[in-house]
Amino acid sequence: MNLNLLVDEDYGIIQKIEKQQNFKGEFPLHIYIASRNDVKNIKGEMLIPMVTNGSGFSLYSKDKAIKSAVGEAIERYCCAITENHKIIYKSDEELNSCKLLLETITRYEDWQYDEPYNIFDNVRSKKKLYWVEGFDVLKEQNLWVPAELVFMPPKISKDSMNIREAISTGLAAGPTKIEALFSGIFECIERDASIIMWLKEISFPRIKNESIEEYEIQNTLKICYQLGLNVQIFDVTNNIPVPTYLVLIKNEKHVPHISIGTNCDTNQIKALKGAIEEALGCYHFYGIKCSDGKLSAPNFNDLSEINSIQDHPIYYALGYGSENLEFLENGKVKDFNPNEYEELSKEDLILYMKNLGLSIYSIDLTTKDVKNTGIHVVKTVIPELANLDCKFPLLKCARLNSVPASMNYSYNSDNFNLSPHPFP
Repeated sequence: MNLNLLVDEDYGIIQKIEKQQNFKGEFPLHIYIASRNDVKNIKGEMLIPMVTNGSGFSLYSKDKAIKSAVGEAIERYCCAITENHKIIYKSDEELNSCKLLLETITRYEDWQYDEPYNIFDNVRSKKKLYWVEGFDVLKEQNLWVPAELVFMPPKISKDSMNIREAISTGLAAGPTKIEALFSGIFECIERDASIIMWLKEISFPRIKNESIEEYEIQNTLKICYQLGLNVQIFDVTNNIPVPTYLVLIKNEKHVPHISIGTNCDTNQIKALKGAIEEALGCYHFYGIKCSDGKLSAPNFNDLSEINSIQDHPIYYALGYGSENLEFLENGKVKDFNPNEYEELSKEDLILYMKNLGLSIYSIDLTTKDVKNTGIHVVKTVIPELANLDCKFPLLKCARLNSVPASMNYSYNSDNFNLSPHPFP
């Protein structure tokens, strides 16, 4: 990653990279923000406004925090650019070539298309939609993917099909296309595990903190304990055997009262550290947001006012909805076993997902200017996996019932936990 090619106050994709002070100075966390420039044409006309910055945090590495912030900023830049992609505008019926099957997409149940969901379209409608050329990782061939699952903001028009809310799941940057692809796959698996757990209220095992012997993790948990933070760690790995952990931080003294992080990786320690880092990163960001007096939060007494992905963690950070999390603590307690899961190779993971009947599609979003800096950006789409929502839960997903059934967890196939999820 060549920062000299990325950062310039006037002409760089990234305007500046700034170190952030820890919330209340409480925790030794490396925190950086990468601020993007607006993208304008030669006439000074706006092409891509700077909507989101990149944030990065790490307990263990300043360099990792900076790279994470830059990577997130670059991801948001690349996913907004549709030029130089093969894009067509056709209905599903009109497109006879190889394509993603719309019926496989996790989306809304038929009854959800009434108010207030009527801004979305049932995939069985005959509306046209934009398709972008992508790559079928399992079949090793090109295919067409709905563009609204790829770009942010999504490429739709007022007359085109609108399948579901746009969200960044599966969007990842890396030093190679393969590394970006697998970072995206891990995020898809992580969010699938998290939202299945939430919507079906599955009480996954809680890990005894004292059973984790890894030095850096133990030192982090010790500092949390000294600060009066209650840290709980849950193993939410489902029938895709890639270690996935959820870390819940409770704080009774001040906001944020609740902070949550999740992470997934074939290496257990790496996944666990990632979940702890994300929980502490959210503790920092939402602590500042909720205590600086500038937060224009929705009226959280009216849950219909929760409209964005950021509203969810803020809702819990402010102390609302703590009762919604009580089911998490009903699972069995177990020791951490660093050898519980086999560390799958990339090839074995792909094969395992194929055998589960899952699809994996990738779209290379790397722009020419970004590629010259040694960064690749890929959007990974795994349509059958459960996915996070901003406002409207996606209930048309076979895995919501098949996963708990396959793992022998008790669940009610007709009931869903429709409380706002807490995930950032």
